Amino acid sequence: MKVDKTKWMTKPISSLFDLQMGKTPSRKSPELWENGNTPWVSISDMNGIKYISSTKEMLPFATIIQCNIPIIPAGIVIMSFKLTIGKTCITNVPLTTNEAIMAFYPKKEVQIDNSFLCYALSAIKWKGNRAVKGLTINKKTISQKEMSLPPLSEQQAIASELDATQTMIDGYKAQLEDLDALAQSIFLDMFGDPVSNPKGWELHSIASFGKIVTGNTPSKSVEEYYNSDYIEWIKTDNIQNNDLYPTVASEYLSEEGSLKGRIVEKNSILVCCIAGSLSSIGKCCITNRKVAFNQQINAIECNPQHNYLFSYWLIKCAQKIFMETSSTGMKHILSKSVMSSIKLPVPAPSLQQLFAHRIEAIERQKELIRFQLKDAETLMAERMQYYFS
Repeated sequence: MKVDKTKWMTKPISSLFDLQMGKTPSRKSPELWENGNTPWVSISDMNGIKYISSTKEMLPFATIIQCNIPIIPAGIVIMSFKLTIGKTCITNVPLTTNEAIMAFYPKKEVQIDNSFLCYALSAIKWKGNRAVKGLTINKKTISQKEMSLPPLSEQQAIASELDATQTMIDGYKAQLEDLDALAQSIFLDMFGDPVSNPKGWELHSIASFGKIVTGNTPSKSVEEYYNSDYIEWIKTDNIQNNDLYPTVASEYLSEEGSLKGRIVEKNSILVCCIAGSLSSIGKCCITNRKVAFNQQINAIECNPQHNYLFSYWLIKCAQKIFMETSSTGMKHILSKSVMSSIKLPVPAPSLQQLFAHRIEAIERQKELIRFQLKDAETLMAERMQYYFS
């Protein structure tokens, strides 16, 4: 739909909303957290949802009173503003939040559609201050930021259009998750859980899978190594749990830099082996192109006795072993030598190949859905740009 933004009302957020931030009871007093029945929202509770009613942690009413924690009623938009900025949800029940989340209460004279407000807040380019774990903004920054509001009927029409596109995006993502679950169920049905090896397959060390290469970082002090987009330089954040292939890298090596880097060909397996979070150890993907990669990643170039698609799913399903084998400290580390010594159950190559054929059929379906998802995400980005830029 077309809009005339000259008729929109533009004011500082403080003129449109009363802002209220939450609070965290002392972790040193366990009794403040016992037998809670009121949801207490942290940023991790806001992942991928529009309406929020349940949380990992709950607060007892006595703690809410004792610590003077505000209760947010149902039907209020909340937004994260520390470390992860701009996540929004609409409260579906009365709840509380921590101090990294702001509640937006419309002033009496302001007519607001909550869905529109969520989109408008998420579209704002917030300029925060660098904190230890990420960017953060404060109440003053939020208050001073200007927001443009169309009449309520126009807000509702815009929100309805964006909701429809978001529903389409969510549907495609759900289809991809279902296909991933199907692939995993096929693996477990054919081979069993590799952690317990109930079918008694012969154990092979990772070293026997093929050549193992640890990535590196060509010297950052040599500008010529990074001054052209000759080859992608993959990092661990390019390895996503539900993506078969690495995402597009944010940094590239030049041709000169590639001579100093570590490079693998298509159909190699990249495994995350150094990470701050234990849950990231053992994350893996398959290269669908020639790439360079950093030292937090070990790559496996599989030999003919170890099908790369089977090996990927084997490592993915056996991630627990990789996590338990890593060293602990400031960072979790799985060295090349330790990873090479891990033994996993491996069936005959003919069974690996049969599994790979089935997975290839699933991947063809996923590829079609990915194209549809990309088109829907592009449409959403274009409409958000049109309405909120």
